Amino acid sequence: MAQGVGGGARAAGPIPGDPTALFGKSTAQARSEQNLISYAEKTYRPLRPGEFYSAGFLTENRKLAYGNVLGTVTPEEVATLAPPTTALQFAKIGIVPPKGAAYQVGDSLLIAKRITNYEGYGDIILPTGIAQVVEVSPTQATAVLVQMFYRVHNNQVALPLERFTPGGDQRAVPVADGIEAEVITPRTPDFLTEQQSVLFLNKGRADGVAPGDVFELVRTPQERYDAASTIAQTMAKVQIVRVGEHTSSGLVVRVDQADVKPGTRARQVAKLPS
Repeated sequence: MAQGVGGGARAAGPIPGDPTALFGKSTAQARSEQNLISYAEKTYRPLRPGEFYSAGFLTENRKLAYGNVLGTVTPEEVATLAPPTTALQFAKIGIVPPKGAAYQVGDSLLIAKRITNYEGYGDIILPTGIAQVVEVSPTQATAVLVQMFYRVHNNQVALPLERFTPGGDQRAVPVADGIEAEVITPRTPDFLTEQQSVLFLNKGRADGVAPGDVFELVRTPQERYDAASTIAQTMAKVQIVRVGEHTSSGLVVRVDQADVKPGTRARQVAKLPS
């Protein structure tokens, strides 16, 4: 060991050069750097199929062809005490087709929870998963649950899976005098709005709303009896991921004020280039 002035032991100095040249990078570090490079090189996609299918929508009082989810076709290893039984991903579930209709092997179905009769806008359809038909019998179709968003269980509904249309790779550009709308309701009754929440707006395709549009939610100033009056302020931003004729589903991409309530004003501030 080297001796310092006065005979004491001298601490070793730093290893000269790049230590990784001696020992190499850890597997985790190398993987992390590679992931960052891959992420940076990925093409930007303003609309993604998972967001489209999981967003949910309002039926606008349309009569849809609902199939009925019966539950898993394979008995549970451990019996449950009470329904509903829950299916896991890749489980096989039984589905009764709509009256007068039939499923075919290969059909893709949206599995959803149906929340009925919401204030004149029809039903709320809350997607819980995606299933693909693998077998058909006279009494039911058997489908494999290929993707899950929420718990899938018996007495939910099945709908034909709609085609997803990608939105290119360009970002939304600002617009002036954008479409004015209001928040109808959140998809689920959450107390506070979070990123990735979904809000339904009262404007749709007939009003010029299109997938990829960005809306800014603004608080309406109000007087309060025992406090200062509120002021107009940006509360959140949503990107439209699904559009109906008169309503649309907006994915929350930014939150400034989390207490977004039904009736909150929404103004279109950007849209995808056509």
